[in-house]
Amino acid sequence: MKRVPVLTFSIALFLLFGILAGSAIAGGIVTINHDTTEEGSQSGVNTEYIMVRFQDPPLASYEGSIHGLKQTKPEEGKLILTSTAAQAYSRRL
Repeated sequence: MKRVPVLTFSIALFLLFGILAGSAIAGGIVTINHDTTEEGSQSGVNTEYIMVRFQDPPLASYEGSIHGLKQTKPEEGKLILTSTAAQAYSRRL
């Protein structure tokens, strides 16, 4: 099994979420809220936030309900990001 360097995997994951978030915003399924409370408007802090909600479960809790994709939720212990199942489900996400 080929090991993926942590930095490479982290960058790929960051890019994946950036693409997904951009697609979600373009598709109109993301809500952008503005904090209009006194504290938010007077503090000088940017209070905009984006909430993204995925239909599919996260990698760490996927139980194998999609045909052809094995469970990635560990029975016990830690999630192995380099496993074939985890990589396949990550590609789907």
